[in-house]
Amino acid sequence: MFKDTVLSRSLNQRFRQHMADSGVSLKLDFYVLVLTTNACFYQESSELSLPGELEPCAEHFLTFYYGKHSNRKLTWFYNMSTGELSVYCFKSVYIFQASTFQMVVLLEYNTTTRCRLQSANFKGPPESR
Repeated sequence: MFKDTVLSRSLNQRFRQHMADSGVSLKLDFYVLVLTTNACFYQESSELSLPGELEPCAEHFLTFYYGKHSNRKLTWFYNMSTGELSVYCFKSVYIFQASTFQMVVLLEYNTTTRCRLQSANFKGPPESR
């Protein structure tokens, strides 16, 4: 797994350089840890529609990755993913560390004052359906 983290660091550097060379700005810091199938225990991945802030990053990364490794398959494990959100709606700026599922709900408040899980397209893990 240590080798995977080193390779992921290099992969992310090449991805950032590719985006800079393409003139595309992701507007946020996006880092992907790519592990081999043997490096981590397998968990069922949940279905999730990423919000508009995150979707372009994932799509650009997929395009980049499959351009380099066309014979491989990426599976997103949202239940193992985290991120940081800067919140500016209070007197002070706060940074929330959140799971991907929490980020989907919190980012929904950028466009509405009420949030329903159906609007976030969260289907949950298969055993909860």
